[in-house]
Order: sequence, then C-alpha cells, then structure tokens
Amino acid sequence: MKRQIQVTSSFSSYDVVIEEGLLSISETLKKYVSPLSSCFAIITDSDVGPLYARKLAEILHTLGFFSKIFTFPAGEKHKTRETKEFLEDQMLESGFGNDACVIALGGGVVSDVAGFLSSTYSRGIPWIIIPTSLLSMVDASIGGKCGVNTPFGKNLIGSVYHPKAVLMDLNVLHTLPLSEYKMGIVEMIKHGLIVEEEYFSFFEKNTKRLLQKEKETLGEAIYKSVCIKALIVQKEEKEKGIRNLLNFGHTVGHALETVSQNQLPHGLAVAMGIIAESYMATRCTSLSEESLERIIRIFHEYELDIFGNHSYSLQEIVQAMKYDKKSKSQVPHFVMIEKIGKSVAFEGKYCAPVDNEIVSSALQWMFARLEKTALLGR
Repeated sequence: MKRQIQVTSSFSSYDVVIEEGLLSISETLKKYVSPLSSCFAIITDSDVGPLYARKLAEILHTLGFFSKIFTFPAGEKHKTRETKEFLEDQMLESGFGNDACVIALGGGVVSDVAGFLSSTYSRGIPWIIIPTSLLSMVDASIGGKCGVNTPFGKNLIGSVYHPKAVLMDLNVLHTLPLSEYKMGIVEMIKHGLIVEEEYFSFFEKNTKRLLQKEKETLGEAIYKSVCIKALIVQKEEKEKGIRNLLNFGHTVGHALETVSQNQLPHGLAVAMGIIAESYMATRCTSLSEESLERIIRIFHEYELDIFGNHSYSLQEIVQAMKYDKKSKSQVPHFVMIEKIGKSVAFEGKYCAPVDNEIVSSALQWMFARLEKTALLGR
C-alpha cells in the first residue's frame, strides 16, 4: 500500500508518503533526498537510533550520499535548548555547512528538535522527516511546527519551518510498544472530535483491529488523520485561527505535562485534557452529557492508563495554563466542541477564555471521574 498527500503552505509544498517498507526502498528515498543535498545529518534519539539509523545511513551510502548520525537521549525531558545547542555544535564540528540537509529519524521529540535546528542552522537548511511513532506520523510531522520546551511550559521556543518531505514507513510501527502506539490513537480520536463524527465513530467500531495494528485499518486511519491535519494547516499557518482546533485538549494537557515534569506522556495528558475541556464544553456550549460519556468511554475502551487516582495540584495546573501558547495576557484560552465532530468558531479564533470557576470545576470533576471509572470499571 502506498499513499501520497501533498501539503501546501503559503511558503512551500511537500509530499507526505505513506508506504510499507519505505526505509528499505531506495528508489523512494532517492527521489526525495537527491534534489536537496549530497550531505545528510541524521538526527535521532537513543531509542530509535539503534533500530534504524545505521540502516538508513547504509542506504544513503549505496545511493552515493555522505551521512553522519547524531544522537541525543530519548525522552521529552531532553527536548530543550541545551539539546539543540549540543547537536548544532556536533554538526559544526563535523563540518556540516549550509549545503547540508537534516533527516529527522524518530518520534515527535526528534522532529521538534531537528526541525527547529534546521530552521536556524546556517540561517536555514532543508530537512526531511522519517517519523517512527504513530503520534509523530499523525501529528508532529505535519504542519511545520517545531521547537523546544522550557521550565515554564512546552513548545514556548520554536518556529514554523516546513520539511521538504515526510516519509512514513508503516513497518516501523511493528517495533513500537503498545503504550506508545496508543499515544497516536489519542491524537487521531481528537481529529474526529474536532471535525468529523464519522471518523470518531470509526475508532469506536474498530477498537480491536486498531489495538492489534491491523494493517489495512491502521493504514486507512493514518491516511485520514494526515488528510485532516493537512487540510487544517493549509488553511492557516500560525495558530491564530482555525489551526487552534488542533490544540483541543492541549491547554489542560500541556499543563499536566509541565506539572508532572514530563513524567506524564503527551498522549495521556491530552486524553485527560480532552475530558476536562469537554466537561467545560457541557457548561459553555451545547455539548451533551451523552457525548461527554462517549468520549470517556472510548478512552476506556482503548485502555489508556489515565483511570485511577491522580495527585496533581490544581493550583499548579492553573498556573501552568497561563503560559500556554494560546493564552492572552496569561489568560488561558480553550478549544471547544459543541458536539462530536463540530467545533465552536469563536469568530474565527477557534478558542476562547473560560470562567475560572468552570475551569476549576472541570479539573476537579475530571480527576474524580477518572478515579470513579477505575473503581467501577466503566
């Protein structure tokens, strides 16, 4: 199965290629790397590097290109300015100049760091993404956003810098642990929640197939999510309008990641954020209690590790939300859905502030509900 989508922005256009065994298909790699450079910096992390980096370097060598592998420790806690600086110094020491090209080989942390580096190295060099996690395939690799975290919050320093291509090999998902795989499922469910109820229902109907990574079902879902995200980012580049839709669940989610010191995985934090922000929507929009229950139920059916007792400080979460990218004068803004598959436009901004009492109530309710569901099993 091979599928291709073109993503067009105001600055550039690039292909997203979805293909089984792509990392072993030299013709596909040659098509996309040949026009860019003869010198490639493969940026990866300590988890993905040992699995795929040498194989990629060997293919590039066979095609007549020079490459060198640059590795940093895996994990969200290493998505920092210090990591970017370390990689830049390594590349400079190795003689990479403005004629080089970066290949980001890994998950979302790798593409965020590598993309930000590419946007500033020699005032900008081309880059390609080869995502190796489901989350990075359907989220981080599409749209050009890249950056690093700070002690104040996630993704506060960065840029929008589009890759020259995104090359997805579905076979790499076979080595992805199920717990990490589910993080991508959360973002895909989010796509259904914000724009298409039929797609949300697809996840309700195909739970078993998707948890088993059934090839055709998974390929269809990845293609659909890439199309949804591409459609949104093509309409708006800088998160000032409709692109904010992609941040549904992320105002609370990113705050949870911050207060957990990045111990809570992104997908789980976003799932919790979606539940809390959906509760807000029942207070602020026409979202029904029945729809809220469907959202909780689908996360339970995918056996996400969010159900149970949590000890996060509500005050710290509220404080962390003030630094969210959508905040205005440190007032958090939230994406709202009015029903599954339909978001609130808020005069083209697609996010809005919410009364402090409702925010606090939503957080308290969410934590209580997660604990109750764990106890009752539903």
